[in-house]
Amino acid sequence: MQLHHITRIAHIAPLTLRFEFDDGMTTEHNFREEIEQFPNSNVIAGLADTAVFASAEIVRSGRAVEWANGYDLCADQCRLWIGDTASSSMKPSETLVAA
Repeated sequence: MQLHHITRIAHIAPLTLRFEFDDGMTTEHNFREEIEQFPNSNVIAGLADTAVFASAEIVRSGRAVEWANGYDLCADQCRLWIGDTASSSMKPSETLVAA
């Protein structure tokens, strides 16, 4: 298994980020579904706040993205959005869990 790193994130639409990885792969993800799925989670629902969502930054040497409210996602989760289960240490059943 290869560990990938996020090299760049870009806000491309409301609640949507584009993730670029060290091997050139990219994916875009809209977080609306997670926000709606976990309305009682302060950290996930907090992403609906424009200022919080805009605070996303790459952390842990590219192994995660983190927001000012403490919510974070590992690079493996972001790779699963591409459908890249071969290079992820996570199984699809282990994806997003409410904080």
